[in-house]
Amino acid sequence: MRIKEKSLLLVLISALFIYNTCTFIRLQYSFYLATFLYVIVFLWALQAGWLKKTFFLHSSIIKWFVLLTCFSSLIYVHGGSYQWTTFFGSYIQILFWILAFEIVAKNFSEQEIKHYLNIHILLMIFWSFATIRALAMYPMASRAMYGHAAEISDTSFLHSMGCGGYGFIYGLVFISMALFHKLLKQWNNISQKKFLLLVPIVIFGYTIIKGAFTTALIMLILSAILLLFYARTEKHGIGILLLFATATFIFGFYSEFIDLIYAIGELFGINLFMNKMEMINQALNAEDIERLSRFQNYYASWLGFIANPIVGSSGAGGDSQILVHLSYMGLGGLTYIGFLHSAFTVMKNYIDKQFVNIIEILTVFLALFNTFKDMTSISVVFFLTPCLMLADKKSEVANAAKDEVINESVSN
Repeated sequence: MRIKEKSLLLVLISALFIYNTCTFIRLQYSFYLATFLYVIVFLWALQAGWLKKTFFLHSSIIKWFVLLTCFSSLIYVHGGSYQWTTFFGSYIQILFWILAFEIVAKNFSEQEIKHYLNIHILLMIFWSFATIRALAMYPMASRAMYGHAAEISDTSFLHSMGCGGYGFIYGLVFISMALFHKLLKQWNNISQKKFLLLVPIVIFGYTIIKGAFTTALIMLILSAILLLFYARTEKHGIGILLLFATATFIFGFYSEFIDLIYAIGELFGINLFMNKMEMINQALNAEDIERLSRFQNYYASWLGFIANPIVGSSGAGGDSQILVHLSYMGLGGLTYIGFLHSAFTVMKNYIDKQFVNIIEILTVFLALFNTFKDMTSISVVFFLTPCLMLADKKSEVANAAKDEVINESVSN
C-alpha cells in the first residue's frame, strides 16, 4: 500500500469513527451517509488489495451476516418494522468496524496505529469532560439522551453541550477495560506510561459512574474482576472458565454486588443506583422479582419465543437485544449470537485471545440484559478497543523478532 493511500485510508476511517462517536455532532448523524461511506471504504479496500476478495467468500462473519440478514426479515413480518431498521443498521455497523479493524491490522505498523490511538483517546477524554460538565448541571443528562429521563423532554441543548448518551457511556466501559489491561501489563514497571494510562482510566470511570447506567457500572466492575484474575492466564478453555466465573460471581455474590453498587451510588450521589438496588433487594426478599419492569420485559420476550420457537412471534418485550431477536425470529435469533461470535473470531487472529474472550463475554452480557445497537458503542467495541491491544501485540511481535535476530548473531 502506497504511503499516500495509507494516509488517506486512515484519515477516512478516523473521520468515520469521529462521525460515529463525537458527542457534539450526534444530531447531524445520518445513517445513510455513513453507510454510503462504508461502501466506499469496502470498494476501495478491495480495489487496492487491502482486503482480499477471497475474504468475502470464505470469512465466517460474511456468512453469518448474510444468514442473520435473511432471518431478520421475520422481525419485519411480525410487525417490528422499526426494530428491523435499527437492528439491520447495527449489523452493518458491526460488519464495517470489524472489517475496518482487519484492514488496519493487516496494513498498518505499530507506530501508525499508536498515532491514531493517541488522537482518538484524547478526543474521548475531551468528550468525557463535556459529558461530565452536562451531568453536573443535569444529573440525568446521559439517560435523557436515550429517552430515560422524564424530566428532560427536549435533548437538543444537551447535544450542543457535547453530552454523551447511552452508547458513549457503554463505549467508555470497553475503552477503560482495554486501558486497564494495558496498565496491568505495565504494573511492575515504574514509568510515566503507567501514569498516562491511569489518567484516562480515572476520567472514563468517573464519567461512567456519573452517567447513571446501572448495567454499565456492573460491566465496569466485572471487567476489572475478570482482568485481575483471568486476563493473563495462558490456560486453554479460558472462555468457558471466564463465563463460569462471571456467572458464579453474579449469582453467588449477588447480595454483596447489590450492596457495592448501592455504596457507589451513595458515594457519588447517584440516587438512581440506590433506588434501583433497594427495589431489587425488596423484590428478592419478597420473592417477587416479577414486579421489576425490566424482568417483565425479559419475560414478555421469552413468552414470545415460547409461543413460536421455530419462526418467532410479535410478542417481544424489549430491553434484551438477544431475547428480542429470539422472540421475533425464533431459533433464527441464534444467528445474531453467531454473528457476534464471528466478529470476535476475527479479532483473535490479531490480538490476545484471552482479552477477546473478556470483550465477548461483556458484549453478550450487554446484549442479553440491555440493547446493543448504538453506533457509538459498536464502533468502540469492534474497532477502537481491539486497536488498543493491536498496537501492543505488534510491538511484542517486533521485539520478539529483534531478540531472535540478536540471538542468532550472538550464536554465529
